[in-house]
Amino acid sequence: MRSARAPDSFRGAERTFWAYPAAVCWCSPRSIGRLRMRPNELRAALAASRPTVGTHLHSTWPSVVEAVGHTGMLDYAEFVAECAPFDLFSLENLCRAAELFDMPAIIKADQEPRRFLAQRAIGAGFQGVLFADVRSVDDARECVCAVRPDQ
Repeated sequence: MRSARAPDSFRGAERTFWAYPAAVCWCSPRSIGRLRMRPNELRAALAASRPTVGTHLHSTWPSVVEAVGHTGMLDYAEFVAECAPFDLFSLENLCRAAELFDMPAIIKADQEPRRFLAQRAIGAGFQGVLFADVRSVDDARECVCAVRPDQ
């Protein structure tokens, strides 16, 4: 009988199992060295003072993101969460569609519940969070604490 607790990793004939606190993935041995964080191209462009062009999305349909990605003309897509209906599952699908085209996805979070939404958006795959209605220094500190766990 197997124990209920999975080991951190074990090797099978052709697959390796990696267990993380929040996710489990199956990988072939050749892909293990390629598992790394996706670079943030938008951040690199802004740091290099290159101009960027993006679009606002008011829909979480992945086909809309795919249409934007197929143009190849935009550097990022921004989902305006303060003006559009959404659920957490649709945010994940939006980010998956953006990843297909190596296009960063940004979310514009409403004032409340900005901390919850920012953390869920980063978990879903958004590479940027734009906070609306920051009115004081304390609001700005709260926004930084929402996206940086070390703060």
